[in-house]
Amino acid sequence: MNKLLAVLFMILLLPGCRSMHTAQTVSGLRAPLMGIIHNSKGVPLSDVDVSVDESDTAVSDINGRFILSDIELGLHSFSFKKEGYETVQTDLCFSTPAQILYTTLVSFDDLLEKISTEMQYGNIEKSKTLIARADRIYPDSPKLRYLHVLLLLKAEKYDEAQAGIEELITIYPANKTLLLTETNIKKIKGGTNE
Repeated sequence: MNKLLAVLFMILLLPGCRSMHTAQTVSGLRAPLMGIIHNSKGVPLSDVDVSVDESDTAVSDINGRFILSDIELGLHSFSFKKEGYETVQTDLCFSTPAQILYTTLVSFDDLLEKISTEMQYGNIEKSKTLIARADRIYPDSPKLRYLHVLLLLKAEKYDEAQAGIEELITIYPANKTLLLTETNIKKIKGGTNE
């Protein structure tokens, strides 16, 4: 479904642009640009801040729709921001007044889910990349820090993992979800347990 949307999106964009860097425009022609924003599960997202060239702005409605009322045809820089989601920044060619911009934002929770899945399959590099993406949204999240420690364990970086757990316990002493202790790390490392 996402691939089909991407292909349709590109079909809409390509006829009016020579390349992503050189827009074919009719000087001074302006029109409204409409768009729809979804999350990674296809659910419309409201309250997404949309900006074009760091000036023209709009906010998506309850159905994920937005309208930028007076945009010159040509190449523009777009930004899509919502609390708890990755910010999307991209350059796109607005080539025809009939064009509709479709955008997908990925939530922090979706990234955590993907990290857990990739770690289960032993994909350490992919997990690192996803952790870095999630870290740009909520760097102080205990869940994210915990997943990072688990990743260190999978990568057999036991001393770093132990330091990470000690930091978590210091920062979040009453958090009962932090079940990985120094004893557990020693067991994983193959050390002895008293």
